[in-house]
Amino acid sequence: MRRPLVIDASVLVPYSLPEPDDLETGRLEDAFADPGSDVVAPPFVDLEVLNVGARRRGLDERSLLAIADELERLPLTRIDPELHGVARWAAFGLSAYDATYAALAEQLDARLLTQDADLLLALPDRAIRSFSP
Repeated sequence: MRRPLVIDASVLVPYSLPEPDDLETGRLEDAFADPGSDVVAPPFVDLEVLNVGARRRGLDERSLLAIADELERLPLTRIDPELHGVARWAAFGLSAYDATYAALAEQLDARLLTQDADLLLALPDRAIRSFSP
């Protein structure tokens, strides 16, 4: 079995709230479909997706409830990283949110699927832009 794959909101938002011309959804579908990949994220990733839906996209309650249902059905393991790891990554200049993804990837010895430039720069040996099984 391959090591886990940590995903961040920059990848989960396009998957959960796709735009008509969005090409990002395929890579996460591949990750979820790969039986050798355990897809992991911190629990607050669901809140980030709902926040984008409500604040940036102006979705109504019915739409947001449907997204919440979809998020709960995803084969996504939600794990909080050790707080000391978050603190260490935040000390390197990452926001506490980005530091959480970095710490979780480090703690699990996992790759981090992200579109976030700060994370790609901070974790050059671990952060990836696209998933390939």
